[in-house]
Amino acid sequence: MFFQIAGAVLGAVGQMQQARAAATASDQRARQMKIDREVGKIQARQQQTARQEQYFDDLAANEAYFAFNRDVGGDMSVEAFLNREKDPMRQDISRMGFQSSMEASSRATSALVESERAKNSLVAGRLNAMTTLAYGIAQAQRTAASASGGGKF
Repeated sequence: MFFQIAGAVLGAVGQMQQARAAATASDQRARQMKIDREVGKIQARQQQTARQEQYFDDLAANEAYFAFNRDVGGDMSVEAFLNREKDPMRQDISRMGFQSSMEASSRATSALVESERAKNSLVAGRLNAMTTLAYGIAQAQRTAASASGGGKF
């Protein structure tokens, strides 16, 4: 009977340790997801900056080319061309910002789900441990009852 209760206690302790380990792993994954979200935001800003720099480099090259062939300030077709070049850059930067926001939102949601998984692991571990203890006590009572001819523990 002692060994039944001791076994139940050891089983419950093991289940709690397993639940804590699962919760710790989930917490670590959630933290990593939050870090990844911030890294993604930084990368998106860097890409936006690089796109703007590319636009300004291209603009300077176009203006230099047109300066040899046309009057940049007075030629309407050159002015229209240069203005039209702004739209793709703005669209690219807007698209990058939107994509970054969506990815950050997705990572934030995943991190919250992972945090909840950690809490659920602990609850499940406690319930399993209590069930193991209850089962061990019930077995010990059955053993005591059968050993004493029907008496209770």
